[in-house]
Amino acid sequence: MLQTAEGPHKKRKAIAKRPINNRSRVTTGRSLFVVGDARGAFGRRFKDLVFLHCEDLGGVDTLSEFQLSLVRRVATLEVELERMESELAEGGAIDLDVYARCASHLRRIVETLGLRRVARDVSETIEEIAERYRREEAERAAEAQKPLEPAPAFLPDDGAIAEEPSE
Repeated sequence: MLQTAEGPHKKRKAIAKRPINNRSRVTTGRSLFVVGDARGAFGRRFKDLVFLHCEDLGGVDTLSEFQLSLVRRVATLEVELERMESELAEGGAIDLDVYARCASHLRRIVETLGLRRVARDVSETIEEIAERYRREEAERAAEAQKPLEPAPAFLPDDGAIAEEPSE
């Protein structure tokens, strides 16, 4: 069955851009979660991870809303995996199937986002590091040998401003 030309437009009006005062607290950035408190351990770690991953992707301003949503899912899975790991570290038991599935989902979402480990340049040899260190030390020593600038003239006891001696 064919839709009339009016059908799709009605749907679009329902999701059209709205004024900022008519949006969710999460959308406007006034709240981290739709329901719940962001001041607890989960909320603080979640916020840290979202910030770090957004920075890895070029900053929150460069991300689409969909990418930001995926970053939030990644942070949620990471915090939950960390919770499970701490439970294990304390001698508790966890469902390893749930843990493995969370880790697998995390990897797939991270892959979708394009986050990847970028190796640091470690091509600097020990000799180059030592030379750079010696050069920096020499610069600091030279800076310490510079004469100090003269101190500004102090006010006389009577509070009048001292005049510069004329030549």
